[in-house]
Amino acid sequence: FPTFSATNGGIFTFNGTTQGTAVIRGVLGDDFTLSTWFKTTSNAGSTGEWRSGRGLIDASWNAGNDFGLTMGQGKLMFGTGSPNVTITSPSTYNDGNWHNVIATRTKATGALRMYVDGILVASGTGGTNTLNLPGNLYIGNWVNQRLFEGSMSAIHMYNTALSETQAQNNYDALKGRLGIAASATSTAGGTINFTDVSPAIKP
Repeated sequence: FPTFSATNGGIFTFNGTTQGTAVIRGVLGDDFTLSTWFKTTSNAGSTGEWRSGRGLIDASWNAGNDFGLTMGQGKLMFGTGSPNVTITSPSTYNDGNWHNVIATRTKATGALRMYVDGILVASGTGGTNTLNLPGNLYIGNWVNQRLFEGSMSAIHMYNTALSETQAQNNYDALKGRLGIAASATSTAGGTINFTDVSPAIKP
């Protein structure tokens, strides 16, 4: 299991070799959102397909109706199976600072979207099948392998695809907790009001 600290409202730290955990996925499989704050300096993992990365929030099983959010070479990857589609952040985020990643999937269209620090950075189109394999969501690892090295906080999962505005709201609502200046807004000029979108898994 990861190491827990109550600092900044709750932080899990993973050593990248032996520490990871999992939760029951529940109703996630059609429309959903995966969200977490993370901090790392690791360059581990490969790019190309999300299954080759180090797991942040992952429900993959080599093939089939699966999905996952991972990191490889400092880049973020979000993907779905049947068919295999991965979207990748253009930039790297293994700079040792806190970042927020939000990945959404809409079943009707297969739309995949990735937001980092409140900004849309990648999008694509996957399949429209129900993603119902396997039964767990692995946190900080990929099926008890390919373990993430770094810290995570505010791990949220929703059974709906958050809008761009809601993604910005979530970032702006929690950035102060992780020590990010209030002036670091995710949109130019003006402020964003936070809308509570439950449920969430914390910290």
